[in-house]
Amino acid sequence: LTKDSNGKITSKLSTKELIEFPFKGGNQDAPYLIIEEPDQENSPEFYYVASADFYKQETTTTTDSVGTVSIYKYPLFGDPTGKKLVASYAARPKTYREFNDNVLLLLEYYNAVIFPENEDLGVFQTYLENRHLEEKYLIKHIDFNSALQYSEGDARKYGWTPKQSKKRLIAMYANYLNEVVKVINDDGLEVEVK
Repeated sequence: LTKDSNGKITSKLSTKELIEFPFKGGNQDAPYLIIEEPDQENSPEFYYVASADFYKQETTTTTDSVGTVSIYKYPLFGDPTGKKLVASYAARPKTYREFNDNVLLLLEYYNAVIFPENEDLGVFQTYLENRHLEEKYLIKHIDFNSALQYSEGDARKYGWTPKQSKKRLIAMYANYLNEVVKVINDDGLEVEVK
């Protein structure tokens, strides 16, 4: 993804390699994985929602941790083209700034808000706050232990907390994966798959 002097973001094929799994450590930038280009003519707020898992240290040779961001297209108003992953970015470039610039560019490209795991959110949150963009992009902290409400006055202002949320989120994700989906097969017939 690149942004021109007028602020227009475009995508082009990259020569960078995707990060190999399992990651062996160190620093490595990687390309965005664009599965579906954004609908830039009709992209209301919350049409694209991102989730992310950031990393703790900027430089390391021993950890297998990379920063990851996934963009999900939400099925607003029953949109049949929604409810799917449309882009991702998994990398560990040399600096936090480079990683954060890349994440922000991806969010801008999709007009996406982000609901990240907040364990290692501090550097990205500060990056957005310095640009006065935190209210535009970060979704407030939600308590998954009770009634799925915003947590006012919580120590963590944005995202979701792994210790409190992981069990419930995994159950919600498992339910999502078990939903029956209608697709068109190679013979042109609509079939239901799980």
